[in-house]
Amino acid sequence: SYNIVVKGTDNANPANTGQTSVQLAVSDFSLSANPTSQTVTSGTNAVYTITANALNGFTGTVSLSVGTTCPSGLICTFGSTSIAAGSSTTLTVSGTSTIASSLTATITITGTSSGLTHSTTAGLTVNPPPPDFSLSAAPSPQTVNAGTGANYTVAITASNGFTGSVN
Repeated sequence: SYNIVVKGTDNANPANTGQTSVQLAVSDFSLSANPTSQTVTSGTNAVYTITANALNGFTGTVSLSVGTTCPSGLICTFGSTSIAAGSSTTLTVSGTSTIASSLTATITITGTSSGLTHSTTAGLTVNPPPPDFSLSAAPSPQTVNAGTGANYTVAITASNGFTGSVN
């Protein structure tokens, strides 16, 4: 809002002056992202809540976009690309399974309404999955009589660069 001071002087009698103040509230909106930044593991979606905050009685509808700031190879999708002032929607970043090494990016969310344009940012870090392994046994199942034994072959399958030993 703006405080406007209007001053006046009587041309015939310059000693006569007066002034008044007028408060001018301009309706507008702001955007916010929650969380403002997050870290996910490759294969996991990142989800942000995007809110169009109404200022000074703003009642317009805000159109949302990320333009070219969605990281290459990922998909940025709004729950709704158009929201009323004072309401929220989600921004989901998917396709993170394509990330083989760490990625850090800033996504700029832009909102427009009635000639007004405002932006907010959402930070994103995608880490590759940690090294891991899985075990399998064959054959499965076996029937064993009491007092006898059974043999199984156990296989270890490495994933995501696992090179350790398994006990």
